[in-house]
Amino acid sequence: MTLQGSHVLIFGAGYVASHLAAALRKQGATVSLTSRNPDKVAKLKAVGFGAVLFGDPLPEGVTHAVTLIPPGEDRLDPVWETYKDELQSTWGQNLKWFGYTSTTGVYGEYFGNYVTEVSEPNPMSPRSRSRLKIERTYLATALPIHIFRLSGIYGPGRGILQRVKDQQLQNLPVERQPINRIHVADITKTFIASMLSPQAGEVYNVSDDLPAPTIDTIRYAAQVLNKDKFVNNLPNSAPKPKGGMGEGFRMVNNNKIKEQLGVQLDYPTYKEGFRALVGK
Repeated sequence: MTLQGSHVLIFGAGYVASHLAAALRKQGATVSLTSRNPDKVAKLKAVGFGAVLFGDPLPEGVTHAVTLIPPGEDRLDPVWETYKDELQSTWGQNLKWFGYTSTTGVYGEYFGNYVTEVSEPNPMSPRSRSRLKIERTYLATALPIHIFRLSGIYGPGRGILQRVKDQQLQNLPVERQPINRIHVADITKTFIASMLSPQAGEVYNVSDDLPAPTIDTIRYAAQVLNKDKFVNNLPNSAPKPKGGMGEGFRMVNNNKIKEQLGVQLDYPTYKEGFRALVGK
């Protein structure tokens, strides 16, 4: 089963969007993206994607849509604030699937315990509180909404491995608390699996199998890059803070994407991910 004949609209044209657009094209889907940058719109069109200047009317015939745009400085959702009339009109009613990209930060403080999709959200930071509010806004609509709560994203050119590779070690976190991550390829795989098996109203944790302290990932990145000398001065441990970046401390259970969507992660831990990124 593929998405041949589908038309997928991606709100946003950043890091995850670029990987998702490429994967969807391989599925045979027509892909359009939005951007606020006219030059980026022109570049997207030049390589065969549909492209819309954000704020302009949305293309017709869209069957699936996903928003990858974070809340603005006003903590509101730019997509909803700009396009709510269209989303609530026939345009939105014709969608087979609509995805909203949220964060596992909405769970807040769980004192190192695992969270599942039925765990009560209790976001601590303004960023995560706004994400939860937006989730609930979409869930209250008639859209075929699917919520994806992502852990820390990494992949080609992004994440701890890239920072160690570039020797940009200033201000690297060295907490000992285990946290989850997710490779961008596994994000796209999860989105596509959901598009192929839509179940409106569902919430999914999109995380890897191995929560790990950031200091461990730094040292492993140095090992696979043969750059151990650049991290020799990092401490072996650090005082355990209450929560990373004010988001709380929890580990994330990802069983639902495996059991309900049949997702098999290409990179179940950061170790497989890092090795693949350096070709080992």
